[in-house]
Amino acid sequence: MPVKRSKFDISCSSAAVLLCSKIVSPQGECIAHQPRISLKKMCDMSHLGVLGVKEDNILPLKVGQMKLIPLGDDYTLVVRRVK
Repeated sequence: MPVKRSKFDISCSSAAVLLCSKIVSPQGECIAHQPRISLKKMCDMSHLGVLGVKEDNILPLKVGQMKLIPLGDDYTLVVRRVK
């Protein structure tokens, strides 16, 4: 009997996880956004990894689900999983 897989497989490769994200200021203004970015690229040190964002902060995240991640100084990263 084949094994049923859940909609979210935590073992999926981080390169296959596609996100849209924005950084929100303490006043609620969007100061930066990325309409489509892979989780692996987002957490790279040339992107948000330099601010301390790691895959563990974002996963598990189901398709369509949003998550708020504090960045410090009351700035917030808002992430939504696209794929």
